[in-house]
Amino acid sequence: MSWFYKNYTKWLDEGCPIKHGVYHLNLSKSEIDELCNEIDRLPDLQTLDLSFNYIKTLPSSIVNLQNIVRVDVRSNRLTEFPSELLCLKKLNVLSVFHNDIKTVPPPDAFIINDLFLEVDESLALSSWMSLYFSEKTRDTRLARSQLKCSFTVVTHADRDIGDTKPARAI
Repeated sequence: MSWFYKNYTKWLDEGCPIKHGVYHLNLSKSEIDELCNEIDRLPDLQTLDLSFNYIKTLPSSIVNLQNIVRVDVRSNRLTEFPSELLCLKKLNVLSVFHNDIKTVPPPDAFIINDLFLEVDESLALSSWMSLYFSEKTRDTRLARSQLKCSFTVVTHADRDIGDTKPARAI
């Protein structure tokens, strides 16, 4: 089952009871500035779309979403990389571009196999990612011996700020 903003607010009004069978939560463009700490009461959640909102931080309870495979927090107001998400073993897509993030965790923090990470060009160029970033391809597949993830660098030329389609790896 997929939930949107209306389902989410109704669930909040009900006191956030544990709900099984909710696999997708799309709160994109909902004008929210926070995600409730009870988000872990949706234990079957696989995709979480929080894009195009005003969120500054993610709740600590997000680490309990052990079935999550995709998190989209692009175009928010995050100032720190949501490193708590890196302990979610099933996570394979994390979009964090168009935020106010200035640093990215060190390479050894990325312990998830096959994580696909989307970041801003400025963040990539100001971090260890610059060692692997190729201006020519804009997509970097790192050797497994060096890092267990791949990442795509998203520039303003690549993406319109209102575009909701996922970036394509080249």
